Amino acid sequence: MIANILLAAYLILMTYYWGMVQGAFSALLHLVVTIIAGGLALALWQPLVLGFLIHRMPEYAWGVGLVGPFILLLIGLRAGMDRLIRGNVQFAQWINGVVGGFFGLMAAILTSGLVLIGVQFLPLSDAILGYIPLSVTETGKVQRNSGALWVAVTEHASNAFTMLSGGSMAPGFPAANGVSIEHNVGDLALQSELFHLREQYDPHTSVAAHPAEVTVTQAVASSPASLNLSAVQSRAVDAAGVTGNRQLIIIDTKWQDDRRGTYIKGALNLVPTQVRLITRRTTGGSTQSVVHAPIGVGVRQVVDSTRQFVGFNDNTSFARVTDPPANLAFGFVVPDGETPTFLLVRNLPLAVPEVKRGEAEMVAMLGRAGGTLLTSVDPPPNTGTVNPPQNGNTTVEVKGLALTPELPTPFSENVRGNLRITNKEVVSGTENVKRIPGIPMTDATRVSNIQVPPHLASVRLKVDRQQAQSIFGRAISAARMVEPIFLMDSQTSGQHLPLGYVVLHPDGSMDISIDLDTPLRSARQTPIAKLNEGDELYLYFMVPRGRKIVSFHLGSTVKQDVNLDIPK
Repeated sequence: MIANILLAAYLILMTYYWGMVQGAFSALLHLVVTIIAGGLALALWQPLVLGFLIHRMPEYAWGVGLVGPFILLLIGLRAGMDRLIRGNVQFAQWINGVVGGFFGLMAAILTSGLVLIGVQFLPLSDAILGYIPLSVTETGKVQRNSGALWVAVTEHASNAFTMLSGGSMAPGFPAANGVSIEHNVGDLALQSELFHLREQYDPHTSVAAHPAEVTVTQAVASSPASLNLSAVQSRAVDAAGVTGNRQLIIIDTKWQDDRRGTYIKGALNLVPTQVRLITRRTTGGSTQSVVHAPIGVGVRQVVDSTRQFVGFNDNTSFARVTDPPANLAFGFVVPDGETPTFLLVRNLPLAVPEVKRGEAEMVAMLGRAGGTLLTSVDPPPNTGTVNPPQNGNTTVEVKGLALTPELPTPFSENVRGNLRITNKEVVSGTENVKRIPGIPMTDATRVSNIQVPPHLASVRLKVDRQQAQSIFGRAISAARMVEPIFLMDSQTSGQHLPLGYVVLHPDGSMDISIDLDTPLRSARQTPIAKLNEGDELYLYFMVPRGRKIVSFHLGSTVKQDVNLDIPK
């Protein structure tokens, strides 16, 4: 609702300004400038992202690479136009109002549409000012929500600039070598809406795919009827809804972890909405691009290198691998006569090689169905142990170390404030959560845990005021506040900084601050030196599975030996 109100106010204001204040001639010039700026921004988009931004800000590259150049070009071209054409053409007031208002409205639609498309390519939550265009149903299908924009600015901008990109403004994409946006991305507005649907599967999934970490190894096609598919795979093929003559196309990919944003903390979580196949269909002499969703994926097993099939037939199943490199074979059901051109993964267009025919090879790539992926993990247990000091140089005794994602006390989702919450678990944010009389806490609104990526475990460390004073001491507290707090595991490089904290006050309220992407690099970033009488501080560390925590550290001066095993 907020997004619609702001958008409506902007469109009305621009219509009035260009129609009643500037006039028809100025409005026409502004519309031309907007079209040129948008076309140039889209022409530069993929070269700028793939050549520069993806290496420096992988998760923000696609959004910044579109919105930034568009705004700069719009401002620069408008300023240049004003200097070049200093006069105005006078028309009757009603012509200025009607024609100028129309041109101003068109420019406003293109501007707001392209900016909103760019914003949707940023790693934001699934709601932008209350606007959630798409959702995933229980059967795994993507559906458009009822609360759509009152004016479909993203669709209008996408259609207009896609048409221009196929003509004189066709961009020179490195992967596409000069073909239109439609042939690379398909529906630009739809792809931007799909981009952050990961929130409905796993909010810890990356939105970045670095070209150096993702490659298409081969493409194989065959008629589904000629394959010895399992019952699960056959149902997935039929659920695609493609009737008549059809082909099953398998695109095999290899994913490596070179610490460029494709993986998060050593894990690849790839949700179905982040993968699309672009095909070309020729009808009546004209070529059209078609976008297809995957029906499932064959995941290479870590133990025996065989594949296991995961069908995308619900809103929870996705590809998850914790030991790179990963081989993922995506299946698509496509009508006969369509030719695959690009595999779109997290908006990165990968050229599809020549499609081969091979029934036996396809079955091997898709793998067997059923069971649980060997790369999946179970939720961590809620308890842990701490050994007493093992040597004489320990300066403080660590208490309250536990293997748990639980909050000190649950709270109602109705008082979430700025916290992002998914599936009744805190994902990120900073907020003082109070117990407010009259606001009930039911099972449907109870928030008890911090959400933890499945390949990690949450280690919680409790520190009260007395412990904090013994750790720091008055004389050297200022110096120690700049030192890092961390846990060490048994591996050489196994240092783990806290990723958030919770302060439980005596009245039951909590100060919560969680950001799994930004560790706390010094004690100064925690409230450990500001605890009052009765306050309890809980630090949360995320540790990979299969590790053993052996010590707690405050810089190089404070060490406590502990013994905490993290199950696989």
